[in-house]
Amino acid sequence: MVCVGSSCASDQESLTCDEWKTFCLTKLTRAELNCLSYHFPLKAFHNVPSLLLQINQVNYRGDFIPTFHNLTQLNLRYNNYSWHFLLEVLKHCPKLQTLKIDQ
Repeated sequence: MVCVGSSCASDQESLTCDEWKTFCLTKLTRAELNCLSYHFPLKAFHNVPSLLLQINQVNYRGDFIPTFHNLTQLNLRYNNYSWHFLLEVLKHCPKLQTLKIDQ
């Protein structure tokens, strides 16, 4: 479910893949994403200073990882570690100060 202010996308309509590519939550300060697999663009969350990302399986393309210009705290939780994915995420976090990896 994606909520923006008082309206939730799941209550009104779902977002297509193309809409997700341009969807952006610019005023969000913290995001907690729990996903079965990494198949959606993270661009909507590129502005957050704090991100908890829980992924059970990582299948990614490098161009799906945006630059997180404001991200200072990152907590990654996933079972099937892909160190290539972790390195790609870290390359896109120029202000990262705190990194926590949970298994």
